[in-house]
Amino acid sequence: MIQIPFDPTVSSAQEFRVDLGGLVVTMNIAWNIRDSAWFLDVYTADAGQYGIRISPMSRLLLSDDILGITGNLFAIKEGQDSSITYDNLGSDFNLYWFDEDDLNSLEG
Repeated sequence: MIQIPFDPTVSSAQEFRVDLGGLVVTMNIAWNIRDSAWFLDVYTADAGQYGIRISPMSRLLLSDDILGITGNLFAIKEGQDSSITYDNLGSDFNLYWFDEDDLNSLEG
């Protein structure tokens, strides 16, 4: 399991690269004022998924192999708040990459 580094105090729109166990992906995370929600784009040179609403405790990618490696992203609750807000992504909720072994342990 890999925690995705994110700090909402830096900016309401951020782009960065993350190594997901040997595959470097680009992530764009942005706050959508109209929807009052964070959205994520995640992609490599060959594949990706765009316009993902960051929702707590659910698989964020459409399939576990969309990026070319097996795994998925989750927004995990680690604080008291029950929903993700502008201020609590990166504190009360954190993004994590679960690889194939992590996913198997969730389902097992």
